[in-house]
Amino acid sequence: MKNKKKVIGNTVFFFALFGLTAYAVLKGKELSELAEVLKSVKPAYYIAGLVMIVVFVCCESYIIYRMLRLLHYNDVPKRNCVKYSFVGFFFSCITPSATGGQPMQLYYMNRDKVDISVGTVILMIVTILYKFVLVFLGALIFLFRHFLVAEYIGKAAFFFYLGMALNVFCVAFMLILVFEPTLASKIVLWLYDRQQQYMIDQQQKKEGRTSIENMLF
Repeated sequence: MKNKKKVIGNTVFFFALFGLTAYAVLKGKELSELAEVLKSVKPAYYIAGLVMIVVFVCCESYIIYRMLRLLHYNDVPKRNCVKYSFVGFFFSCITPSATGGQPMQLYYMNRDKVDISVGTVILMIVTILYKFVLVFLGALIFLFRHFLVAEYIGKAAFFFYLGMALNVFCVAFMLILVFEPTLASKIVLWLYDRQQQYMIDQQQKKEGRTSIENMLF
């Protein structure tokens, strides 16, 4: 009975999450136009896309498998690593901004007795590799097909450059976080101190303004 309720609850949660994601993606779009676009695509491209998805998942699962072996988790079989990759891909597809993939991967890894800290480091390294390749390929395309990119991005050029800059920043920070945790701690503490000092300065200015107003009025 308890398992049945759990299955029903998970099913309701899944469809609710899927519905919210579909609504966010399709809001304001003409479904008839979308259907026409889907019909216009050659079936070969759909097949190629499915093949690339499987290749992507297999490559990611191999990285996870190798990292687990390097960290002495020799009891986790390859099929479980493939499961982690499919779980991450699936939940990234059905959650807004692909935010659900890695938490669910970490959950399933922990169920297989992989420590959360170890799983976090592995997934962070996978993310670093993914984003590095993304930025590298984007930079190559921009360098050698600059006019083509400029033609397509048009008025959204600011967001293109902003996205590239944010990805470079994320890769650099995650590299520091994984390979230089002491430096990362110093950076975070420095930012925290600056934020605290800013709040103190703002509070002092507010109190000074209040004192002057009381004296004048």
